[in-house]
Amino acid sequence: MCSKANGMLSLDEFAVLQAAFMRPMTVRAFQMHDIDGDSQVIAAEMAAMMQSQMAGPLQEMPGTGQGMMSDN
Repeated sequence: MCSKANGMLSLDEFAVLQAAFMRPMTVRAFQMHDIDGDSQVIAAEMAAMMQSQMAGPLQEMPGTGQGMMSDN
């Protein structure tokens, strides 16, 4: 993959390798956002996924919903 005989990668070459390595994760993330499975992600699907991802961690955090001045 190196374009030079010295074994070094340029930024562009590295980017190509990185994209190939990340492709399966990118596809999976897209599929998670494509709620209806039509191979297209619309704004409503993005919003729904983001909302569900934001809600999950907050519900699991200790002290959530107790206010700023909790006695704990």
